[in-house]
Amino acid sequence: MMYPENTNEKDALLVMNMNTIRNALSRESENKYDAYSPILVGTAEMQEAFLFLQEYFGKDTVIIKLQESLLVLLDAAETQAVAEALNTAFLENFFNHFTLLYVRNDRKPGLEKKARLLLENYSLIRRTRSEYNIAATEDLTLLALAEGLSDEVRNRYLHEIVPYYKELSPELRLTLMRFYEQNLSMSKTAKKLFIHRNTLTYRIGKIQQITGLDIRNINEALILVLSSYLIDDSPNNIL
Repeated sequence: MMYPENTNEKDALLVMNMNTIRNALSRESENKYDAYSPILVGTAEMQEAFLFLQEYFGKDTVIIKLQESLLVLLDAAETQAVAEALNTAFLENFFNHFTLLYVRNDRKPGLEKKARLLLENYSLIRRTRSEYNIAATEDLTLLALAEGLSDEVRNRYLHEIVPYYKELSPELRLTLMRFYEQNLSMSKTAKKLFIHRNTLTYRIGKIQQITGLDIRNINEALILVLSSYLIDDSPNNIL
């Protein structure tokens, strides 16, 4: 699939997709809108994914075909749990490359605003060539910040922080990302990585030894995570 090459092209794609969503929803009862929350499914296997989603959810679920993605409308209270179950189902059914995006904060008003947020974040993932099987829009904030850094700040990171980050082994990079994803929880991270807590403590110590940064401090963890988004071989897509 082609990547949008400039701002006008990206904006045109967003407008086209939003118009498709509005047209689809105009056929639904207006009072249903607030009960909907979308999951975006991005994949090169569009037709296969559409048929799979129809079978998975049933014919009564609203599935909107967009340019380069699908939008599934669900009960807002169940969105995260459904997205996680759907991720497992996609993997079990051998879909090779896909992205599931959802909005974790169910207090965000309006289906249309949520849909736009998902489309903008999917465009961000594609522009930065990141790879996520599943993510909430709230988890992509740092990726958006990294893309929007000024040249001055970006260059400072590239010269002062990124060289140390690059010295981390794949195992230590993965440990960093998992630790960040689990909100700096030692017990949750150790469980996620299937390692003993003492092993995690050792790895965190190695990260500090190499970079000089203690990732148990949220500010220092953010410096390294942000650095990971600035290099091409980053494992920030391992979620």
